[in-house]
Amino acid sequence: MFVRLISKRVLTLPLVLLVVGISACREDVSGDSTSTSETTVSTTTTQPQASDLDSAKALWEADGPDSYELTYEKRCFCPQTGPITVTVEDGEIADVSAPEADDEAEVAEDALTVEDLFDKAADAEEKADASEIAYDEEYGYPTLIDVDHSFDAYDDEYTYEVTRFENLD
Repeated sequence: MFVRLISKRVLTLPLVLLVVGISACREDVSGDSTSTSETTVSTTTTQPQASDLDSAKALWEADGPDSYELTYEKRCFCPQTGPITVTVEDGEIADVSAPEADDEAEVAEDALTVEDLFDKAADAEEKADASEIAYDEEYGYPTLIDVDHSFDAYDDEYTYEVTRFENLD
């Protein structure tokens, strides 16, 4: 009986994992069209999706505010700074805040505007082995830039994620 109990436990765990895995992969095919998406995602492995970048940049240039506050996080194999908040007034950086950073002045020197994020996105689409880039549907600014410049290199990956955006116009 003891051996039999162990056998049931050994078989139960893989079965539970299989069921959980299958249910996690299940797609909702109910036809519910009420869900909305706030971002457009462009994933690049070999062919750049310049049209997504161009469309997003055109939207930003047409509808993006001249004054805004942007909070983003940078994740990489580099010193972690926590959230960085950049205030832009009339297209120029007016203030940078990174309360969790060891050296807030150094972070301020490297602070990014929306235009800088577009440059990072263009560079990723042009040069990286893989990238995932998402854009805001209302203004077009990049909300996520996830980059692996080289499949053959370790520690070269980085991510910029915009966690908050406020129009100050």
